[in-house]
Amino acid sequence: MKMGRSAESDAQLAVRATLAGAAVVRDLYGTSLRRIDTSAGDLATAADLAATAADLAAEKTILDVLRRRAPMTP
Repeated sequence: MKMGRSAESDAQLAVRATLAGAAVVRDLYGTSLRRIDTSAGDLATAADLAATAADLAAEKTILDVLRRRAPMTP
């Protein structure tokens, strides 16, 4: 990919998207947790549920960054 002086490289874009996603996860780190009995002694914590929410939020943020640069990003 050719770049002008002010153009962002693919690598720079990837780093920026990754840092944006990491910031979302970092914001959710350290929240208070409670245990949730899911079934037959299988215990999950709110951390497990929060991790899922954090993963989805981070993924959305990363894709938003990528889509601003390349709107056809799936």
